[in-house]
Amino acid sequence: MLLSASLYWTIWGWKFALGVVLSIYIHEMGHVQALQRYGIKATAPMFIPGLGAVIRLKQYPADAREDARVGLAGPLWGLGALAAYVVYRATGVGVWARSRTSAPG
Repeated sequence: MLLSASLYWTIWGWKFALGVVLSIYIHEMGHVQALQRYGIKATAPMFIPGLGAVIRLKQYPADAREDARVGLAGPLWGLGALAAYVVYRATGVGVWARSRTSAPG
């Protein structure tokens, strides 16, 4: 992940690098969540600098429906993150800009 961020940072700057790496991470975590939901064993996401990331399955989905749901989970998580960002930019309400809020203190 750090190598990917470093490559993108070198070419396009740190803001772009952070955005790309975070979007890839969110995408892959969508797949991971779906795999865990179906009890499918897989590796952790492995970032490939300049290409993206990959998760290797240690077993196969039980049927085509499960396979499709696992495959679509990544893009759907990405759309959810994008929607939250759009709401934040439109409203300025900070809860849409972060995954958890800190307690006042």
